[in-house]
Amino acid sequence: MRTKDFEEAIRWQTDATSQCKVMEYQPGNGSRYIIMFTRVPLAACEEIGCNKQSWLVSLPDGAHMGHCAVLKEGGYLDPSYVAEKFSFSQSWSNDVLVLTEIIGRVLGRATPSALDEEGYKARIVENIQDE
Repeated sequence: MRTKDFEEAIRWQTDATSQCKVMEYQPGNGSRYIIMFTRVPLAACEEIGCNKQSWLVSLPDGAHMGHCAVLKEGGYLDPSYVAEKFSFSQSWSNDVLVLTEIIGRVLGRATPSALDEEGYKARIVENIQDE
């Protein structure tokens, strides 16, 4: 979970308008995340079967260094999906919530707040009931 406001937790980031974005994020819980977003070129999207507004999201530093996933802009992004894509185990649940929120903010995707664990649990219950 994080203890700082989202914007306050961003220690540095590259130009947000570029095709490659890198940021260091320190949410106030003792963790440090370096995350990189690289726009997938349109010519490659069809060949690899991804959405035209996709980004390669990678973790170039830290415990999960080298893990990456191709994720699109928009829509809901669930922490369980992020955990699966980045190979996080259940013991990393707080990190997954924070990482999901970072990715969601950058890609314009709705996510549960990393400040709101109860809201996340309620969302899981709603999703299970809808199935």
